[in-house]
Amino acid sequence: MAHNSIIERVADELGEFPPFDMMARAALEKLAASVRIAYRDAGELLFREGEAPLPHIFWVKDGRVDLYREDQHIDTCEPGDLVGVRSMLTGNNYLLEGRIFSPSLIYEISLHDFEPLVKENPGISLFFARGLAAGQSTAPDYKAVFQTPVQQQIGSQVVHGAELITCSPDASIAEAAKIMSENQIGSLVIAGDNGHPAGIITDTDFRKKVATGIVPVNALVGEIMSGPVITAPVDIPVYELLILMLENNIHHICLTSDGTRHSRGIYMVSERDLITVQENHPALLNKKLRNAADNSVLRRICDQSEQLLGQYLEQEVSTEILSGIISSLHDGIIARAIRIVLERKKNNFQSAFRKNVSWVALGSLGRKEQLLRTDLDSAIIHSADGSVGRELPGFAEDVIEILTNCGFRECPAQVMASNPDWCLSPAEWEEKFRLWFETPDEQSLMQASTFLDMRLQFGDHQPLDKVRQSIRNGLEKESAFHNFLAGHATKNPPPVGFFKQLILEKEGSHEHEFDIKARVMAPLSDAARVLSISYGQLEITNTAERFRWLAKKETTNEVIFSDAAEAYNWIMRLRAKSGLMNRDEGRYIQIDQLDKRQKRLLRNCFEPINKLQELLSVRFQLDYIRS
Repeated sequence: MAHNSIIERVADELGEFPPFDMMARAALEKLAASVRIAYRDAGELLFREGEAPLPHIFWVKDGRVDLYREDQHIDTCEPGDLVGVRSMLTGNNYLLEGRIFSPSLIYEISLHDFEPLVKENPGISLFFARGLAAGQSTAPDYKAVFQTPVQQQIGSQVVHGAELITCSPDASIAEAAKIMSENQIGSLVIAGDNGHPAGIITDTDFRKKVATGIVPVNALVGEIMSGPVITAPVDIPVYELLILMLENNIHHICLTSDGTRHSRGIYMVSERDLITVQENHPALLNKKLRNAADNSVLRRICDQSEQLLGQYLEQEVSTEILSGIISSLHDGIIARAIRIVLERKKNNFQSAFRKNVSWVALGSLGRKEQLLRTDLDSAIIHSADGSVGRELPGFAEDVIEILTNCGFRECPAQVMASNPDWCLSPAEWEEKFRLWFETPDEQSLMQASTFLDMRLQFGDHQPLDKVRQSIRNGLEKESAFHNFLAGHATKNPPPVGFFKQLILEKEGSHEHEFDIKARVMAPLSDAARVLSISYGQLEITNTAERFRWLAKKETTNEVIFSDAAEAYNWIMRLRAKSGLMNRDEGRYIQIDQLDKRQKRLLRNCFEPINKLQELLSVRFQLDYIRS
């Protein structure tokens, strides 16, 4: 083949990204020779939804392509992404619309030349079989599914659901049973003439309350119904519906016209209605959790949860959805471990625990950012007296033992509910925070930062509410603490050396590796924390949510905060992928294992860190404090 610098350049560019990096050089140059380079302006369409497939697929060289379904944004394709692969694999019409977001350079790759390479190269075939190209999986597209309003999915293979069938509060249990039998349903909503859901009865209620003779069949349904009904709006995204089910540990959700129980019910969606074609579907895992009786079952559920994470990462499900689902599953696993230990205790301990104890998640668990099984940062806040209070650290130690057997890790700093120093009454916690506020040394700042990410995981909310209010009062009284906390948040500047090289670990077992947690995640999460609590916002703990809240609060800094949220979500994904690949916590990565696009995106994370630290330095007068 004659020397052609354009073909060689195209081959070089393609060869830096999968799946082209799996091709021999000769095959890659042959493919490059068939590529048509096209400049596309913002607003142009690559293809329309429902249109017959074109004789080529698209590769984004520069710019951005957005994918839409019925004008709803589904996906974003950036440099290095392939677009239109699903239609190539299936021969079906386009399911999405490809729309140019910004002026873009697009490579059009001929299917005539590309398809034989897919068939001949096992690596490329596996790449597409695993669904790694943007929007091409022929299985349910969970990225699209999870973000679609549930109403649009009812009746599909994803959400079965059913139009709501109700009965009057004046009906007898026998009449309700007849309605359920005739309609072959396992639950029935009790609603008045206005259609507002007042309660729900299920097959379980019949087994436990009627079949046992506790309640006679001629009694009114109100005798066995549960309420209030958990409701949601019909346009709730599927992932929010799923998380609502997981967080409330319920089997059914009633969809109403305005999302409250004070409006007409329209559909009923059960846990069973959500897809169960996957062994690792979160609804199915949640069902297994409720029946888990020992460590081995919990361990299998943890393993399946991580497999689920890997599947969703491959399908590019958003970080927001990932963290919501995985955090809810982790919460369920921890709650089940607590219940297992509780069941070993006497009734008086069980009663006192449920009424007087807050089991609190801290750190990444508290922020709902723990995608992998890492540290069990936790605390207990209790108002239990006598022997119950004294037993709590030992109780927590038994819970921690179950969870470490499931693959979680003890916190190296012993910030755990099993540590008597982290198992205190509200008054004792108030005193601890007073000391942290008055003596803000490095250890105090680190421990306070960990606790400020507090979130109830199990038990009664009142002890936590008391501590949260005392912290709010203390922060108002000791306003200078914000300045010290801001200084703590700026101790790790953007990890780039004088010659723009990344700063890597210089010694130890991770020498020459990059510390994602210390160099990127901590500066971002620390900045989000200090800025949000400076406004008295203690309820939001998730880093990206804190940044989004700040973006609404400070419109002049909206871009900085929005960029920071995107950077944090991306780095969470990178850490999760690294952890799954290397079977570790994902904290340290080898830079040479990243592709060109990942290296660019990693460097892009440093800009919001730099801007945030500049903002903190000015706002909290850090130069004055340091001097």
